[in-house]
Amino acid sequence: MKIVSTSSRGNFIYEKNEKKILELVHPKWFSKKAFVKYDNKKIKIEPKNYWGSKYFISEEEVEKGSIDIDWKNNITITFKDQNQTTQIFKMEEKGFWKQQFEFSNLEEELVVVLTPLSNWKNWRNDFTIESSPKYCDQNYFDELIIYCGFVVRLIQQYASAGVM
Repeated sequence: MKIVSTSSRGNFIYEKNEKKILELVHPKWFSKKAFVKYDNKKIKIEPKNYWGSKYFISEEEVEKGSIDIDWKNNITITFKDQNQTTQIFKMEEKGFWKQQFEFSNLEEELVVVLTPLSNWKNWRNDFTIESSPKYCDQNYFDELIIYCGFVVRLIQQYASAGVM
C-alpha cells in the first residue's frame, strides 16, 4: 500500500495492491481545502478557522468528523465510519533523519504507519503504508488513509513554511 503524490499542491493517489483506490485533490495552490470521491460519495476537508487548527470533514455536505491540531502539535482525527461508529485516532511524528508518522487508536494500538519514500538523492512526497491485517481489513481503513494522507501533507506544508 502506498500514497503517491500527483502534484506539489498536496494531491495524492492511494494505491492498494497496485490498484488506485482514490485520489485526494486540493482545488487551488496553497489551499487548505481538499476533496475526494470515495464510495460514490464526495468527502470534503476544509478549515474551520484561519489558523488551521481545526478542520471539518463532511460527506455530501453533512458533517461527519474533524481533524484537530492543538498548540503542541497533537493531532486527532475523528470521524464516523459507514456504520456510524465514531473512530478516533492520534498521530505521532517519529524520527528526524528517518521520519515516520504513526497513527494509533484510543487504546494506543498502532493502526497505520506512513513512511516517506524520499531520500537525499530522490526527493518525493510518496509514502509507504504499513498496517497489520487486523486493521487494514476494517471497513473504515481506506477512509482513514484519506485523513492520514491529508494530515501528513499538511504537516509538510507547515514545516516548509517554517510554521511548526
